[in-house]
Amino acid sequence: MSSVLGVAGGVVQAFGQAYAAGSKANMMKSQARALAVAGQEQQEGLEFQAEFTEQQSVIRQDQIQRYGEKLRAKATTIAAASGVEPGGGSVVLADMDNAANVETDVQRTKFSSDLAAANYRWQGSVARDMAEFNADVMRREATVVKNLGDISFASTMLGSAAIQYAQSQPLNAPVNPYSSTAQGSGTQTAGADVIRSGGPGLSSTGDTTGESLLMD
Repeated sequence: MSSVLGVAGGVVQAFGQAYAAGSKANMMKSQARALAVAGQEQQEGLEFQAEFTEQQSVIRQDQIQRYGEKLRAKATTIAAASGVEPGGGSVVLADMDNAANVETDVQRTKFSSDLAAANYRWQGSVARDMAEFNADVMRREATVVKNLGDISFASTMLGSAAIQYAQSQPLNAPVNPYSSTAQGSGTQTAGADVIRSGGPGLSSTGDTTGESLLMD
């Protein structure tokens, strides 16, 4: 009875361990999915920052150009009011210089914003790739945990089945070839027959008293 209870207890324990391993594996897979989603969301957030930076850059470039046009018009007006010919060389050179400065500011703003947007996108890509890598590692670990739980459960069940099979077989009493009862009687009987016959290959020459009939 105690052996049956022991086998049942082992089966229950193995089932519990397999269930715990499966639960842990499922939890690790859920964490892996959450990690991958978090990496994707982080990339999307940084992509939004990159796009916002580019939009702000476009607005800033337009403002610089508008301000530059106003500045050039103002400079031409001032030159005309001071009596300088608007089409003169100095005015044209000054206007060209102002236009170059405006374009430089525009290009500087665009370069800075493009660099910032690229940096945001790079950070997002790295965050997504790292999250996906860690999630993949966690998924692999979950698979290993699940497989180990299944193997442990299967080995325990096979062991329990072997024990149950062994207990179901009838127990036969072993025969001891060196039993004193079995061999002793046979040996004594054989010895008596040899003595009565006068030894192997000899005829009996004695009477019941054991004396030889050939003696005087």
